[in-house]
Amino acid sequence: MSDTSLPRWQVASTVAMLGLSVLATLVGLLRPGHYRDAAVTLPQVYGQDVVTLGVGVPLLAVGLWYAARGSLRGYVVWLGGLAYMLYTWASYALMLYFNELFLVYVALFGLSLFTFVGGVLRADPGAVRDRLDGRLPVRATSGYLAAIALFFAAGWLAEIVPATLRGPPPRASDSRTFRRT
Repeated sequence: MSDTSLPRWQVASTVAMLGLSVLATLVGLLRPGHYRDAAVTLPQVYGQDVVTLGVGVPLLAVGLWYAARGSLRGYVVWLGGLAYMLYTWASYALMLYFNELFLVYVALFGLSLFTFVGGVLRADPGAVRDRLDGRLPVRATSGYLAAIALFFAAGWLAEIVPATLRGPPPRASDSRTFRRT
């Protein structure tokens, strides 16, 4: 990444993503009955909307602001915000029960995917490493990520392994649990 400022298309796609993300999350939070998913999944969807609106959108906006002005740290924050948006909108487009914002979710998924991939391809890992070398808490971050991975593995495997060994499906896969409301 010889020129650290963002190309115009990435700025435009990020601004569009910010606007559509605010729209989608506000509709999800404020319109009663918007989500038609199973009652057991609704707290997660509402929580995701709150986090997207309160953390994801501001993080992406701040990262965009600094990255567009040539800040390498801003660029890394911007990529992190894009990765969050990619995960979020892929989940909405592919896993939520169909609703009126389906095409908005697909648009957000596409915008975040192509903007993120373009940003990663444009990044210079050597410049990032040289600039941040020795200033990142690598061991603490590695330990935190390992703990999170173990936490999720334990949670999922606690049902999957016994079900695999004994035969009956895990309780979480019971179709009655995931009936649409």
